[in-house]
Amino acid sequence: MSRKKAKMLFWAALVVLAYIPYLMQSAGHVIM
Repeated sequence: MSRKKAKMLFWAALVVLAYIPYLMQSAGHVIM
């Protein structure tokens, strides 16, 4: 169970890292 939870956290981190550039770009457009 602990291993499964770690794997889920790993995938969640990947998704967050993938979205960071998109969010930064969106924020940049809003600021501009």
